[in-house]
Amino acid sequence: AMEPGTVVLWSRMDSELPRGTMGVVTTGEGEMLRVAFKNGTWQFKESSLTKIAINDLVAYTGTSAQIPRGVCGRVRNISAAGEIAAEFPQGMWEVPYFALRHLDPITAKNEGFAF
Repeated sequence: AMEPGTVVLWSRMDSELPRGTMGVVTTGEGEMLRVAFKNGTWQFKESSLTKIAINDLVAYTGTSAQIPRGVCGRVRNISAAGEIAAEFPQGMWEVPYFALRHLDPITAKNEGFAF
């Protein structure tokens, strides 16, 4: 079972949750989990969610002056609070889950990222 604090992806997408949007599990009851995203909280069946894993590819979507927007990195650690340590070409930073977009390898390659 996915515990509160688990960073996840929804296996589908829609206008509110585009592909690659990450959220964090807040509560769960049975097979239904509440997941908080930057723009809202929704309930999902656990089977429709995928855990973010070490070495997954991510793109930075935040506003830090230190990390270029859109740069690709790799997940190196995930804290219980949803903070993700990501390694970018410019260095390693702790980034909140909502400032990252998950990239599958095909999307990363199509967007021109070398990894």
